[in-house]
Amino acid sequence: MKPEKNRTGPKLLITICVFFLLGGVIWIVAEIANANVPLKVEISPVENTYSFARHGRAQESMDTYDTNAFLVRFRVSNPSSTPYRIGIWSCTYFFQWGTDNTNVYILGWGSHKNVVGGMTLDSTNVYSRELPIIVRTNTKPGQMSFRMCFTPVKREDCDFPDREPEGNWAEGQYWSNEITITVVP
Repeated sequence: MKPEKNRTGPKLLITICVFFLLGGVIWIVAEIANANVPLKVEISPVENTYSFARHGRAQESMDTYDTNAFLVRFRVSNPSSTPYRIGIWSCTYFFQWGTDNTNVYILGWGSHKNVVGGMTLDSTNVYSRELPIIVRTNTKPGQMSFRMCFTPVKREDCDFPDREPEGNWAEGQYWSNEITITVVP
């Protein structure tokens, strides 16, 4: 008489594999959810035409408030019900922005009193300002599109991290909508 085969071994092995596979999937989904903080970035130009004759002079002055500067308004919001903190520069906030078009860059400026602090974004408030941009002089006239990217400062990189509350800090890069401007000589 042959002994009966033990069928518990393969079933147990399959159960353990499924358990670890599901645990890995749950972990990956949780990591993706944490990486995708629901911040929304919107940009709009103050005017739709960039003129080298007018706006190109702002590059020489390096003055944010130069009347010749071509300004883009930005608005960072949190449409979710969970509040998130973002780290922002008090003055030279242009450090936190970039573009996806190599012919467009952010005009910078100096500051003598600049600190990095946190701001809480919930569904009732926004972080908004204006940024001066420059179009490279070798760009051909015509229509030009670009998006802007916002990168909040991490909590540990704030000037006084001990004073900043822990909790949900937004990290990573957040891309805006695309805008199109007309470039003229």
